[in-house]
Amino acid sequence: MGEGDVRHTDQAAIMIQKRQRGMSTRKALMSVQEACKVPGVKTRECAWALLSTAINERCPVKFFPCTSSEDCVAALQEARTSRTPVAIQFSCGDSHEFAGEGLENDQFQAAQLGAVSGAFLVRHLAPAYGATVLLHVNCQEAELPWLSGLLELDECFLAEKGEPMFSSFSVQLPSWKIKEYKTFFDKIKSRGSPLQVSLVDDADPSVLLPLSDRLFAPTAYAPSESVAKVAVFSAKSYDIEWLRNANKSQGRPAKLFFHDLLLSEKTVHLATGCFAVCAFVNDDVNEAVVKAMKKKGVKLIALRCAGFNNVDLDQVRDSRLKVCRVPAYSPDAVSEHAVALMCSLNRKIPQAWRKTQSGNFTLDGQLGFDMLGKRVGIVGTGKIGSITARILKRGFGCEVVGYDKFKNP
Repeated sequence: MGEGDVRHTDQAAIMIQKRQRGMSTRKALMSVQEACKVPGVKTRECAWALLSTAINERCPVKFFPCTSSEDCVAALQEARTSRTPVAIQFSCGDSHEFAGEGLENDQFQAAQLGAVSGAFLVRHLAPAYGATVLLHVNCQEAELPWLSGLLELDECFLAEKGEPMFSSFSVQLPSWKIKEYKTFFDKIKSRGSPLQVSLVDDADPSVLLPLSDRLFAPTAYAPSESVAKVAVFSAKSYDIEWLRNANKSQGRPAKLFFHDLLLSEKTVHLATGCFAVCAFVNDDVNEAVVKAMKKKGVKLIALRCAGFNNVDLDQVRDSRLKVCRVPAYSPDAVSEHAVALMCSLNRKIPQAWRKTQSGNFTLDGQLGFDMLGKRVGIVGTGKIGSITARILKRGFGCEVVGYDKFKNP
């Protein structure tokens, strides 16, 4: 560590003292120096010193969400390249993905296993990379059983190593539930771990609860590059391909979790910790499902279809969630396909194909009729109906008669 680095650290330590972080200047300086000099995972006073310095110097620690070993290695590589501390963040959904979504997670057991496995991996690799790392746990109210299980698993690690497995914690929950969980939070603080509690309140969704003098401002302590997580239900191979490609083109791509299951009361738990749920026409977004999504932290229901008859809009409104849909998607393609099917039916193309495959090229039963001048009736003259009418009239010379309950503008 050079002379400039020591001076920088000394100034940070003085600022920590002025902010009444409960550490003497000498102790703060030693903690910061140790965190910057000795690679590995930092907890307790070293974690406090790193985060406090980051806030006071206005250079927040960069957070990396952890969903795989590749994510962990990328974060460690960033720490080695930039020579700055990094935080590897474990959430319930990401930890489940780390363990493998094929594992049962009805009691958060897979998510707990994933978080602990990721923590052990980082603890073994960080010294080899020469990286200074914080292991951060981010949890929402619906995921508190997951966090409680992590703390239980951490008891053995704490007894053996003399320090917590994870460096710091942040929890989001409604303001009126703070007293209910105060004992739980006191348990975390008793370990000397940094804790941030953000109150989720409709009037002010970013209120920070002052449980102790060792809390960080949301802007400084929250992940600097938060990633929105989206649970995609009824996902087919073509959905996955197109959504992944579209997601990559975004400036800040979301984290997509694909499920080939229908959304229902039995599968809604797969949306735990996700900002949005992407549903299709056969997904059942009923009252019970909407209530469950609200409890699991979902804020948005995104329908990749035009219809919304499968959504309980009254419950969505009561739960203060948002719904978006696709008002129109490729009406030209649908219209062209409809006309193609008409031609196929008229000219008996499927039957002709089967006959030619068997070497029969006779025209018996294969004659159709000219569509030129024929009268075509179209029921429903919306976007698809009106485009179909235009194709038939202009392209085939048909006489088109349309009916709709609503007059076109």
